Amino acid sequence: MNGLELLKIIRDKYPEVVRMVLSGTSESNLVIEAINNGEVYRYLTKPLGEGSELRAVLAQALEYFELRRLHKQLFAELAQKNKELSEWKERMARELQVAGEVQRKLLAANAIKTEPYEVRYFYEPCLTVGGDFFEIMQLPDGRLCLYVGDVSGHGVGSALISTLLKMTLSDIIRSNISQGPAVVCRLLNTYMHEHSMGLDFFATMFFAIYDPATAFWHAFNCGHPFPAMIRTNYELKTSVIPTERSFPLGFFNDEANYTSEFEIRWRAEPGDILFFFTDGLFEAMSKHDGKVLGLDRLAEICRNLVEETGGLPDSGKILKIIEQHGYDTTRDDCCIILVRT
Repeated sequence: MNGLELLKIIRDKYPEVVRMVLSGTSESNLVIEAINNGEVYRYLTKPLGEGSELRAVLAQALEYFELRRLHKQLFAELAQKNKELSEWKERMARELQVAGEVQRKLLAANAIKTEPYEVRYFYEPCLTVGGDFFEIMQLPDGRLCLYVGDVSGHGVGSALISTLLKMTLSDIIRSNISQGPAVVCRLLNTYMHEHSMGLDFFATMFFAIYDPATAFWHAFNCGHPFPAMIRTNYELKTSVIPTERSFPLGFFNDEANYTSEFEIRWRAEPGDILFFFTDGLFEAMSKHDGKVLGLDRLAEICRNLVEETGGLPDSGKILKIIEQHGYDTTRDDCCIILVRT
């Protein structure tokens, strides 16, 4: 065989070998064939010159060999790390999926339709798990109890805290609802303060009770956006709470802020619709100019939908309308509760 044939065999059987050619010819076609088919590192022509020149070329070839070896090693390590990362991501995705399904079951509420009141809700986390928490329940005496809250941040931490808040609230409500919303909120604030386990979080909540016998709402606000009200003539009231009222700015506040003097009461009229929500809706950003939707426009969207429907609409449609207006609702959790009295 000739030299080119030998180079091809070495290339196929021992690809890690650095191949060089030292030839007495400099014909371009042989050079090109050696480079293309033999994949040579260097093509040298005779006479080579002094021995120091050959030693320099061999030293460069050894350095090239070592660089290729390191590259191959690093590439193999990177491939292994990528495989491990991919497996970890798949495992985490499965675990988050399970966590999301469990949280949805824990957060799940039932739509209510009775003669005195009707309630519908919609919940959409921005991730598999979410930081919003809510509840809708009928008390044994026929009153309606509901709340909607929001834990700051996203991800598993916020989701676990929101789930803890709901589970704790369920126990507090069963034992203390007769004492009013301020007591319920104060006990939750105290519990979370004592059992925070060093966690750094912030949460808000609006808690309300409706008594169909008196047609009065009895509520307490822990720093959450106020619900909007749509009257039977489709008049919009963006806040049912007097602007001069004080209230705690969220949990981990001083207990002195959780007293009955900060409770809110108002009388409902037949056909009133209350719109409770979390900040994922009014803080949705426009895909065109980056501006947020805002509370006023959000309330107006709800009012228009109520007028179009002629009654209590499907709460999920509010989110769809926001998206149709070009706003991104996927950056935060979104929770909506609509109540008709």
